[in-house]
Amino acid sequence: MGRVTACRACKEAKRKCTKQQPKCKRCISKSVECVYSRRSSFIIYGAQGSGDSAATSDSFSTLAAPRSATHPATSIAAYHRGSGAQSSLSTVRQPSLLDLRSAWFLTPESWTVSPIFSKQTLPVPSIVLKSFIVTLQGWLRQWVETGSNPFIHAELYRKDLPIDIQDAFTALSTYLARSAATEEMIMMIVEARADRVANTQQESHAPTPDFFARLGKIQALLVLVVMQLFNGDIRQRHLGEQHLSVLHEWCREILLHALQRAQSGLLLLDVCSQLPSDLQTSTASEASDCRDQEQLLWRAWILLESVRRTWSIAETLRAIYLTMKDGNADCPGSTMLTTRKGAWEAGTALEWTRVCAEKSIGFMHRNDTARVFTECSPTDIDPFSLTFLELDFGLDKVRAWGSGPSQSYAYPTCF
Repeated sequence: MGRVTACRACKEAKRKCTKQQPKCKRCISKSVECVYSRRSSFIIYGAQGSGDSAATSDSFSTLAAPRSATHPATSIAAYHRGSGAQSSLSTVRQPSLLDLRSAWFLTPESWTVSPIFSKQTLPVPSIVLKSFIVTLQGWLRQWVETGSNPFIHAELYRKDLPIDIQDAFTALSTYLARSAATEEMIMMIVEARADRVANTQQESHAPTPDFFARLGKIQALLVLVVMQLFNGDIRQRHLGEQHLSVLHEWCREILLHALQRAQSGLLLLDVCSQLPSDLQTSTASEASDCRDQEQLLWRAWILLESVRRTWSIAETLRAIYLTMKDGNADCPGSTMLTTRKGAWEAGTALEWTRVCAEKSIGFMHRNDTARVFTECSPTDIDPFSLTFLELDFGLDKVRAWGSGPSQSYAYPTCF
């Protein structure tokens, strides 16, 4: 693909063109048609401040990120509907390192932790807190039975499985299969695994930490802590509380670390290291030469959405546990999250790109989610977001609107 030149309107007016797609800033402000002489069938990233795209007919298209962030539907741009299902993605304009930094899910604002507006939410009754814990336990069982859940993506560890995740998975599998005769022995295993993960935190501060391993350490400790806190054993609960403090600190660190790596471009190397060997690159300057750019963007989104979801689960778990124990706890706030069903479930880069291109994926803060009750169907929202809707607005409202997340899975509540 050749270099993108100024749009036709800017050329005719002899004005500087920002060359953003699908519309440059000048055409947006003037409400004129923006036509480029060369356009690719897909645009899988978006420059900052690209403005609003034309709304689709779907009600979900109105759900966008707050004003400070780029709209997903704009950033991904339009899928060339005439290309058909077999259309090749080889025509995509190769994004540079700068393009990756400006992707809609990498903006600095998307990492900001903002407080939840209490005026739009209800006081959280104990039944909602307990429902969250039961849902989380069901997600852990789902991970053992299917290899993924709403905060551990099926593709996240496809290439390499960190040792901490291996320990957590095997401990959880054994825990779920425990009997009265083996429970004490199994809890000793859980305790040993949790101690090992929590006490090797220094490894995450290495000069060049493995970002996937860092995330794996947090997810592993989260899984182990859930077993310790809610097993009913007094000793395990005490140890779990100590590990909960470690988890809280790690969550704070990984958000900052993710922002730094995303903005420096080092995240590109983290993601490329997880691509098949023939698509990998060794330096940041070579990163734009990865032969499958859709894979690169998709896996970058998987990694960072996993970070945000894991942070949300871990911090909410801590707040709920302290509330159940002490009667109150500070609200951890929220980052932005992808709320539309289909993006997390996409099994390929092509499928993910199409989901993002066809309509807005609802990349938003929890303060904006009240809109979904009037603008969306429950089937548009994924189980992860439905769970947080229950926390913010109550079980009755969500289940009156549609089936809640507890009805989405057939997993037993016994943990």
